[in-house]
Amino acid sequence: MNSKSVSVVISAHNEAKTIESVIKDVYSYFKPFDMNVSIVVVDDGSDDGTSVILKRVKRNIPCLEIIIHAQNLGYNISLVDGIFYCSEKKGVDVIVTFDADKQHYVEDLKRVIMPIENDGADYVIGVRNSLPRLFEKLVARIAGVKDATCGLRALKIFLLRLKEIFYALDL
Repeated sequence: MNSKSVSVVISAHNEAKTIESVIKDVYSYFKPFDMNVSIVVVDDGSDDGTSVILKRVKRNIPCLEIIIHAQNLGYNISLVDGIFYCSEKKGVDVIVTFDADKQHYVEDLKRVIMPIENDGADYVIGVRNSLPRLFEKLVARIAGVKDATCGLRALKIFLLRLKEIFYALDL
């Protein structure tokens, strides 16, 4: 992979059973690549010990950054908080969102990052093998894509910077 810096944002609400292995898998996946990687986990008001596990795991994974919500604000707000946190960091090229419940494979990280690096894509949405809920199937059909609600996504950081410019210009 060619990106100089990738931030992986993970929203976690009561994911004590899976969060440690997800973080270790993501960290191990990126280790062979010559790039700056940060893993940002937003603990969204968990009450199952997720934050305790995160603090323990951080001792061995220095690129792990933790944001803790005092109460559950919801999946989307957690992702937005993590994405905006990453957008403030200097040198981040790509932000990837990744679910904490082990429904994504770390090998698929490359599949969402490579189109940005090689094909000039600005935003990539992963695709799950099956859509478990009727609502997800309907959204995908309406949007004209295979999986509009997949939590595995990648975006170029400049998209967030464009938004800031539009807000500043009051467009």
